Amino acid sequence: KDFPNLVFPDNWCEDENGWTLYVGRVPLDVDGAELEKLFERFGKISQVKLGKTWEQSRKQFAFVSYHHAESACRAMDEMSEDRYRMREQQAPLDVRFAQRFVRVHRKTGNYQEAG
Repeated sequence: KDFPNLVFPDNWCEDENGWTLYVGRVPLDVDGAELEKLFERFGKISQVKLGKTWEQSRKQFAFVSYHHAESACRAMDEMSEDRYRMREQQAPLDVRFAQRFVRVHRKTGNYQEAG
């Protein structure tokens, strides 16, 4: 299937976990199993990894990796552009193609978006 509305970043490619999406604004009470259940309707998931930013440990995000690029594209097509809220009182999820610019804080193990 074609995805004419999607703009692919130059550095989005398959990595050791598959085809990965970044999911921002994940509510703190959401765990990996709940995210996997939400995103598995688009295809087979190879990994869900949660992280918190070190600037504000109250913010959580995730990386959702698919075995196939088409599954990731289907998820992007339906979940991007602030279309889905996991909790009514919270901001919608921010779903994007994962970029390769993430740092891990040495002491805490928390992630920081870079770039």
